[in-house]
Amino acid sequence: MLTTKIEPMRKFFLLPPIILAALSLLLAWPSLGLRADEPSLKLCFLDVGQGDAALIRTPYGQNILIDGGPDKRILEELAACLPWFERRVDLVVLTHQHDDHLGGLLEVFDRYQIDNVIYSSASGSPALADAWQRALISEGAETEKPSLRERVVFGPSCELKIINPAYFYSGKDLNEYSLVSILDCGRRIVFMGDAGKPVEDWLLKNEPNLSADGLKVGHHGSLSASGEDFLKAVGPTWAVISSGKGNRHGLPKAEVVRRLERVGASVRRTDEEGTVEVEWRGP
Repeated sequence: MLTTKIEPMRKFFLLPPIILAALSLLLAWPSLGLRADEPSLKLCFLDVGQGDAALIRTPYGQNILIDGGPDKRILEELAACLPWFERRVDLVVLTHQHDDHLGGLLEVFDRYQIDNVIYSSASGSPALADAWQRALISEGAETEKPSLRERVVFGPSCELKIINPAYFYSGKDLNEYSLVSILDCGRRIVFMGDAGKPVEDWLLKNEPNLSADGLKVGHHGSLSASGEDFLKAVGPTWAVISSGKGNRHGLPKAEVVRRLERVGASVRRTDEEGTVEVEWRGP
């Protein structure tokens, strides 16, 4: 198992000193409720239409972006979930190279400083794969194709673990090469990308602990994912489905929503409520 540590990001690095001083006073003022000793874990499952993108903001100040949706719509959604002065993403995770997960990342690379990138090596269309490689080279970020159970540590008791680098799969469906990860940072959340039942079956046999508080549902609520045995093993109390309103695929499927509800999960959907935000404050 490899472990990578990402240090807390340097805050406000583009701001003039006078603004820095003012913000420091505000953060130290207890009556405003902006106490630095009350960190929060915030997740934004971004409304990017028929695609996938999730922003994690750790209690230690790092920004992690898992996938980027299909196009520049992600820029508006990111701006709504990040502080107005924030132009840095500490880690980008590309689960797989389909355009509805990758296309928007090319826009993010143009607007934000990207420090680290973890991505699935299986490529989709040659044109998109070339654009992705050019973006990586131009950005100059640290890049990595992960190993099994690689851990990215953000701080004490806060890490992202890659539990499926998809090296076991040898088929033609790019979805099954999706990186699967667990965020363990006071709460446990499983991020499935577009991985389906072949990956779920592999995880059931090879991952000793799949239980989690939350689940980013695989493949936009398609019937190809979210098998009953897998959902029982995860046992989420809540689940988020990322899909576009009125999408031509008819996702999420009603049966998938019923499966989630049968295991006791409260289901939230970007096609119904837009960007879904979940936040925990304190220990």
